[in-house]
Amino acid sequence: MKTADLKFVKKLNEIKLISTSYQEDWSSINLIGDYDHSIFELYREAYELLSQIDGGHLIRFWFDSDEVIVSEIDDYEQSPNSFFKSKLFFNKQGYTIRNQQTGQYQNFFLTSDSCENWLRGLNAIDGRNPINLSTSLSVFVVDLENSIGSETFQILPLVANDISPNNHGYLPSFATIQENIHFISDIPISFNLNHYALIAGDYQNRLGKALLELSEVALSVAVVDEFYNSNKIILNGLKRLVLKIGEESDTNFDYLQNLVCVVKWLYEDRINTRKKLFNERLTLEVDESTTLLKALREQLTPAFEQAKERYNFVILDRKDAYAKELKDLLKDLRAQSDLYSYKIRTLLNNFLRDVLAALVLVGFTIFTKFTDNIGLDKNKLLTYVFDGLALYFLISIAFQSIVDITDMNITTKELTYWKKAAKELISEREFNLHYQNSLRSRKLSIIVLYPLIGLLYIVIAMLCFKYPFFFEHIIKK
Repeated sequence: MKTADLKFVKKLNEIKLISTSYQEDWSSINLIGDYDHSIFELYREAYELLSQIDGGHLIRFWFDSDEVIVSEIDDYEQSPNSFFKSKLFFNKQGYTIRNQQTGQYQNFFLTSDSCENWLRGLNAIDGRNPINLSTSLSVFVVDLENSIGSETFQILPLVANDISPNNHGYLPSFATIQENIHFISDIPISFNLNHYALIAGDYQNRLGKALLELSEVALSVAVVDEFYNSNKIILNGLKRLVLKIGEESDTNFDYLQNLVCVVKWLYEDRINTRKKLFNERLTLEVDESTTLLKALREQLTPAFEQAKERYNFVILDRKDAYAKELKDLLKDLRAQSDLYSYKIRTLLNNFLRDVLAALVLVGFTIFTKFTDNIGLDKNKLLTYVFDGLALYFLISIAFQSIVDITDMNITTKELTYWKKAAKELISEREFNLHYQNSLRSRKLSIIVLYPLIGLLYIVIAMLCFKYPFFFEHIIKK
């Protein structure tokens, strides 16, 4: 906490010490007291300190029922017993918003009891929860001795260093959780599990226990399959269980660390498989008369150990099945690749054959110039022959293009359909990656070479149409 903020909070605490009524929550502080001559100076000092951080508008003062501004405090100070009750109101919500705009994300409480009451009134997974609204939050508590919390959500004494980094790495984001849990709720659900991955500290007091209980709820929700509300969550294991979340009671830091390890393992890899194995053991041991929190407290360790053991066997089996499925996929992709190259080679061979036939015919007609070209010219036979040959070239490329393109499109659709219908272990993303990498160059060759050969067919056809005209000039020479 910055020096100016620190001085202001300490000044508020001084006012609290002489107040007869004190109320505080996340958004405000109300301090009410009987007549005390020192209150005038305390009010002025509090206002001046707050003004130094551009927050003078966040504090208000009353003497009895009259609201006063700072400049009017002197009038009351000069008159003995000028009021019966004094009241201070501080807008902590505005203070928090101002800090968020500067990137500090902080608030404070004057007592641990007020902070505890605030924590106990929160829903750990409600998106409107102030903890869930910020990426990193520090809450300073005047009478707190030791820091508690996580890397991203810290409850600190007024003068304290940040909490040291954790050793368990980062837990999954809410986006990942949302992909694997079906949320159907009448409240906005959003929470950051890293806020609740607590680091070692003093959790034996009431404030520490309240934080442990809040964290337990958030982490426990991460193992369910469907969430409706606190009275209805669903686990899909060997049986489908509908449970309540349950009441938080008597949790401890060691258990919470184990729960963090379980959640981290569940979301590290193959999330659906790991959650299924874990929940199969969990649902085997409990029934709908228990709650989620109680079931996890009783069965967390055995369910986790069995899930890890079974997962190793499942992964070995799946690795073999995956290798076989990948081999079949690559074999089919190779066949598809060969189809593309075969179409190009076939079209090129046909073109060369047709060009050779045309050259033979041209050579024959030129030879007839020296023998019997007069008969060819009179009967227009040469025109008919080469017009027919030109039409053959055009019809040939048209039919070959239609058949080849249709064949390749159908084969591609069949390959995609068969693999999507039959694949079990290869993801859609991985399938598309292999498909694109294997066939990209072949498709490029089809796109470039096929139209080029088709164009050559058209050029040869046009030359055939024109050849009788050239031949007529030749024989007249």
